Amino acid sequence: MDKLKKSVNYKNLLKQWIEPYNKKDMLDSVKNDMIYIKAHFTDLVTAITNLEQSNLTLVSSLKIVQTIICKLTNIPGEKGIIIKTKVNQLYQKNKGYQMLEKVGNILCGNNEDLPENFTPRKNEHEYR
Repeated sequence: MDKLKKSVNYKNLLKQWIEPYNKKDMLDSVKNDMIYIKAHFTDLVTAITNLEQSNLTLVSSLKIVQTIICKLTNIPGEKGIIIKTKVNQLYQKNKGYQMLEKVGNILCGNNEDLPENFTPRKNEHEYR
């Protein structure tokens, strides 16, 4: 019997802890989160859709990515700080993307330092 009473007391304790979080508060929180997401992340969806186009040049693709990186790193609030940190970490780790940026800059007429072993090649599929 004692085990059953302890179990019931535990359930009552959980119920008392959960009750203050009523459905209205939870719905308001979800609603606020959805507004935040819509305000700050719809551009990301648009950018991904634009990047899926097959006829984009490297420079055009880089411009889309750079624009979204800029927008993501300027999101306000505590969540924005977390997102900015994550975006910066991803950028620092992605050496391939950094190389593409350098190539993109060269294609735009700017000077960039490339690794000595970097050799541009023609696309084999382009001339078949």
